[in-house]
Parts: sequence; C-alpha cells; structure tokens
Amino acid sequence: MADLFLGLIMRKTNAEYARKWRERNPERAREVAKIYQKKHRDKIRQRRKTRRKELHELDPEKNRAKDRLYALENPGYIRAKGIRRYGLSTTRWLALFHFQDSRCAICRREEPGKRGWATDHDHQTGVVRGILCHNCNLKMGWLGDSYSAVWTNVQRILDYLLKS
Repeated sequence: MADLFLGLIMRKTNAEYARKWRERNPERAREVAKIYQKKHRDKIRQRRKTRRKELHELDPEKNRAKDRLYALENPGYIRAKGIRRYGLSTTRWLALFHFQDSRCAICRREEPGKRGWATDHDHQTGVVRGILCHNCNLKMGWLGDSYSAVWTNVQRILDYLLKS
C-alpha cells in the first residue's frame, strides 16, 4: 500500500516538474512534442479514436449536437472530409460539380437540402459517379448500387403503385 501511495506522489511530482519545464522551455517543448508525435503517430491516432468513441458512448446526443454545430459553422471542412474519402481533391470535386451545371446529377435541383451535397460512388469499385442532393443520395441507397438492383426495385415500386 505504501508503494502505491509513493507511486502516486512520484507521478504527481514528475507531472508538476514536466509542466514547469515546458513553461520555461516552450520552443524546446514544441520540438520534443513534434518528434514524439511523428514517432508515435499511429498510437496517438488510435488513442484519440478510442477516447472519442468512449465520449460518444457516454453522451451520444451531446456529441451529435456538437457535430451538427461544427458542420454548420464549417461546411467546407465537412465537404472536404467527404471528398478526401473518395480520393478527390477539392478542385476535381468542384470541376465535376460544375460539369453537372452545379445541380444534382439526378433530380437537377440547385439546392442540396439540409445535409449538403453527397458524393455518389460505386460501393464495389469506389469510383465517383456524380454529386447528388441528400434526397437522391438516400434514394440511391434504398434502390441499390447496381443496374439490376435498381431495375428490380423500380419494377417492385411500379407494381405496388399499380395495385393501389
């Protein structure tokens, strides 16, 4: 028990010493931090990912609200994050969007809806097909990714509508 108590005191003392050293040597502390971060990049990312997941599980609604607020304040960042997922640069994404006359590739709307533009892609190959509004992106998800799946679902929808 005494060893545990001594260990806690030593950790507190070491942490206090480290904090004071960083205050006295801010430039050197930044250099050391950069070296550590470069050397342990994967470990740090995994720790952050685990911590974010834990925080989300503790209070998911609070985190969703925070995410929504950040998305409203930084729409360009959120879009850029989605673009990078498919291997597009912002310039190429904008070129594709302008090629579609800055409209949804399916319904031709000029406004994306409340969730913004979606980058539609083939789930098998990862190839980007176009930029869709939120509603069309949802419909594509419901109908399926392949021509045969879309055709089958459209036939079922038509059969259903003809019965009523």
